[in-house]
Amino acid sequence: MRVWWLGVHGGAGESTLARLFRGTRAAEHRWPVGSPDGAKALVVLVARTSFWGMTAVQGAMREWDQRQRAEVFVLGLVLIAHRPGRLPKDLLRLQRDLQGATEQMWLVPWCERWSAGEIPSRANSPKAVEALCAELSVALGRSARKVGV
Repeated sequence: MRVWWLGVHGGAGESTLARLFRGTRAAEHRWPVGSPDGAKALVVLVARTSFWGMTAVQGAMREWDQRQRAEVFVLGLVLIAHRPGRLPKDLLRLQRDLQGATEQMWLVPWCERWSAGEIPSRANSPKAVEALCAELSVALGRSARKVGV
């Protein structure tokens, strides 16, 4: 059962997550298609915590609802910090609004090492990446029962 990371805007971090999680793939900003046997593609949306990133999530969820629901099961959403520090109140409010958009939402904090040019790896990742890994495994188990894969 393959998981696709779907970056909902350029620079979202889908290729970073595909590098960190073996057996997953970056969808390259395109909705993957289900398998020939009728199984839905399993997708995790990826965005930055900027205004543009989080509003892109809203657009992606509308598109999924209108055109992709038959072929794609959205496992959740990963929001990757677009800068160090806390978000302003307006962005925190937008982030809270997104929590109900998908079954699961994960937050990955700013990683100075990645921004300084280190190749992302599990060894130089924030602790939240390990939590994402564990919780994604649980989400996969739940979704397998829901979509019959």
